[in-house]
Amino acid sequence: MCTIPPVNDYYVVGYQDEQQAAQFVTIVRAELLPKELEHIITLLKQGKVLIDQKNYQQSINLFDQGIKQLGDRYISDQLDDDTETKLTLANVEQQRGNIEQAAHIKYRILDSRLQEYINLQRSKTQKAKF
Repeated sequence: MCTIPPVNDYYVVGYQDEQQAAQFVTIVRAELLPKELEHIITLLKQGKVLIDQKNYQQSINLFDQGIKQLGDRYISDQLDDDTETKLTLANVEQQRGNIEQAAHIKYRILDSRLQEYINLQRSKTQKAKF
């Protein structure tokens, strides 16, 4: 088995059978490291404080960082995700100069995606125990 370093948060894992007659390649999604998850949670909390202080643009910058770092790791087969539509709306509001509205929407997006990611990891952990 060999693993190629991650590209865009994905690992490519190659397998070869004993006779080297068949090769298999699997693409595996890299999970967040605990400190990466902690960093995203910190971005969410700091962004919320900035909203409360009416520093909307700075909060948007933090939420954008968190959304980018989390990526699509929160997605599961059971999730009916509408946050991409909301993200488009937030970006439109931001372009129109409605940064307060954009900040609140992006806060909810990051919070929702983060909760989904945490729930997904808990679900995987519980399944692994059985």
